[in-house]
Amino acid sequence: MKTKQILCAALGILVLTCSCKYRQKDKNSPGNIIDSELERPIFHYTADSNYLGDPNGLVYYKGEYHLFHQYNPYDIRLGVPQHWAHAVSRDLVHWKRLPIAIYPHEGGNIWSGSAVVDNNNTSGLQKGNDPPIVAFYTWSKDFTQCMAYSIDGGKTWKQFEGNPVVEHIYESNRDPKVFWHEPSGKWIMILYVRNFEVFVSENLKEWRHASSMELEDFHECPDFFTLPVDGDPAKTKWVVVDGSGRYYIGEFNGTAFTPESGWFYTDWNPLRRLDASGKYRGEFYATQTWSNIPPEDGRRIQITALLDPRFKLPWTTFHDQMTFPCELTLHTTSEGIRLFRWPVKEIETLYGEERIWTEQRLEPGKQLMLSDRDLLDIRATLELPTTTHAISSSELPKAPLSFRFNIRGIDVHYDVWQQEINCLAATAPLRYNENGQVEIRILVDKISLEIFGNQGAISISTLVNPATGNHTTYFDCTGGDVILKKLVVTELKSGIPKKQ
Repeated sequence: MKTKQILCAALGILVLTCSCKYRQKDKNSPGNIIDSELERPIFHYTADSNYLGDPNGLVYYKGEYHLFHQYNPYDIRLGVPQHWAHAVSRDLVHWKRLPIAIYPHEGGNIWSGSAVVDNNNTSGLQKGNDPPIVAFYTWSKDFTQCMAYSIDGGKTWKQFEGNPVVEHIYESNRDPKVFWHEPSGKWIMILYVRNFEVFVSENLKEWRHASSMELEDFHECPDFFTLPVDGDPAKTKWVVVDGSGRYYIGEFNGTAFTPESGWFYTDWNPLRRLDASGKYRGEFYATQTWSNIPPEDGRRIQITALLDPRFKLPWTTFHDQMTFPCELTLHTTSEGIRLFRWPVKEIETLYGEERIWTEQRLEPGKQLMLSDRDLLDIRATLELPTTTHAISSSELPKAPLSFRFNIRGIDVHYDVWQQEINCLAATAPLRYNENGQVEIRILVDKISLEIFGNQGAISISTLVNPATGNHTTYFDCTGGDVILKKLVVTELKSGIPKKQ
């Protein structure tokens, strides 16, 4: 992640001779030691060993999704030296870890950035018939922005001889996000300085400053893209996102961004620093999306790191994980245009046995047992009795009306009166509709829960440490009945290779 001076992200993939640091289990911890195989996430990407941080350089190239990320091959903890680790997938679910792509050099670490495919060879770097992949990163020695490129589909990488392509500007300026802007026929770079700064280039090598984005308290890992509103290609908006997943919606003319809203949350469990002592809350950080996805697909697909800088979980041989890839869409809501997140459809390749409940009424004091498995996709449409959701606030009973999914001892709790969903320290607003219905989806892996409400209107992504030996998931309610209009619990299979 970053607030990089403090959390110097360093990631781990495929290093066999590592000096892993081991952390003893806290005697007061109810959960497991996070062993690399016993509790390793099964359908979320993790480093093979040691520390994983920000996703970097997400690019689609010739049938493969490339995932680079911050990596320290020598230690499980935050620190240096930082590399770009590398993995590829053909379906965003089954990942193959590759050798490290970009190494530290000349006393500088390789911090976060992005990658593009130079399809028109504007850089002149192409050799042969295949366009180059060009990566941009922050070189930590002097906080300049540098370029590396591959002319063999990402197998090997070379440093650009003309580095840096952007000189140092201010303090630890960092995290270049580069993309092609078709209307202007130019490359755009968004760089975190004190604000998000906009640069333009015709050839990826020479950049000039174009404008500043005056966005309230936005930090690190910028992402910037356009999406149709309600699926209408004639009505599009630009979305700018910072490292914690907060976003603005607005217009971009090729040089300047004009926000049309305040900022909103992409996910309601963002990693953020609480005070100068180094206390943190949340885990969702360093959001990025893939570039160069074919027009016939057209999706904007996001992945984010779930980070634990304060060792809330007792890690041993690996540290942290990625979220499951999600498609981003813009929808008109009663509160205006909002960004929705929803797991990519490729998750269905992991589907196994499923159980379905329909039109079932559950009374308080009764538990509905759902599963004894650790890997689940839970999809529920829940309805409150008419007499419940029509009650005005002045008529609220003293007893709270709520329901919950208890997943291996971890509660996902919905408060009907507050219209809020909660898990551990994270809470998000989630309104039921005029029919008294609310939709909830939960992806359950070994050490994470990803919760989605009302088709992706909200999400909460969190790391968890379930109680040892508890593999039970059940549903119950308090204060009144709940109707399960439809509840589907699907077991999931493995998507990530074993430790290599």
